[in-house]
Amino acid sequence: MKQFNILVALAVALIPTFIANAQVSISPNPVAVPIGNFGIADVVAHSEVTNNAAATAEFVWSRTIVFMTTGWDNAVCDRNQCHFITVGEAPFFLDAAETETLDVHCYPNGIPGWAVIEVKVTEMGNESNFDIGTYYFNTATSVSERLTNSIAVYPNPVADILFIETTNLVHQMDFYSMDGKLIDSKMILGKNSVEVGNLATGTYVLRMMDKDGAQVSSNIIVKQ
Repeated sequence: MKQFNILVALAVALIPTFIANAQVSISPNPVAVPIGNFGIADVVAHSEVTNNAAATAEFVWSRTIVFMTTGWDNAVCDRNQCHFITVGEAPFFLDAAETETLDVHCYPNGIPGWAVIEVKVTEMGNESNFDIGTYYFNTATSVSERLTNSIAVYPNPVADILFIETTNLVHQMDFYSMDGKLIDSKMILGKNSVEVGNLATGTYVLRMMDKDGAQVSSNIIVKQ
């Protein structure tokens, strides 16, 4: 599906974190769900959380919306219930070696787009015991092309001229739509600004490459 093949890099922070002494785990991780029909009311990314310890423990999950297309909603379902979209964290218990539901639901509301959601599960009273599940809706899970935001661009939103914090590494800027289509490509070659007035109003993934074509940063920008 074209929507699933988005050429978007994802943040270093999105890489699942594995701690040597962690006894809680989320699987599968990451979870990637393509969306072929944005008229579908509810798109579900299924996963489970397991307490690998030898004793019952209380945990809390917390949700981070890394990116979500404007107009979308999302919610988390744990072992206790499916929560409202306004609920960003909730406690729950797991017995020793018990595995339970930890799903993320996205509601596109008929709007084309994509989302990346993180859910962190932490043992209460033992913050070193945690895992982070990453849920990709309608976007690729490439680690080699991750959203780094390592080079700042401003203003954002932008109307006509986009400025670059540093130009030492940036030789080319590619602008992708939210469904992964290359909209425009601009050569920078040491300049500290670029004209973007030709872009239509909307949200874009901006990929910046060095002279060898390697990605050095990827940012979300909004064109006014």
